[in-house]
Amino acid sequence: MVENINIGGKVRPFLLGNAAFKMYKQRTGKTLLSFIGELQDGELFSLSDLVYCGLRVGEIWQKTPEPDQYDEMEVAIWMDLYEGGAIEFMKKVLDAMPKPDARGGVPDESGEPQATGTGTN
Repeated sequence: MVENINIGGKVRPFLLGNAAFKMYKQRTGKTLLSFIGELQDGELFSLSDLVYCGLRVGEIWQKTPEPDQYDEMEVAIWMDLYEGGAIEFMKKVLDAMPKPDARGGVPDESGEPQATGTGTN
């Protein structure tokens, strides 16, 4: 879902989902699983990279004719100054992540649920 957020001194479109996750992987070489692993290790550095992708995808969706020039470091600073801080963006990331289906699997790139290691078939 596209959301307009006030960050970096202006209201910007923010769309976090498949397109942003794909852009994140293309830019960083990291998957969502590696992102989650970093978070579990207490590293929040990649969060600003993912938020940057969500902002850029929001601009693409909105067909922004001349997007502002900014980079991941500026996004990290904006996040530091954002009301609620990084935790607000963590909530947005968690809301956007793929959810397990009724069989307990999480869809892979093909859209088919994958086993989650429950030991049952």
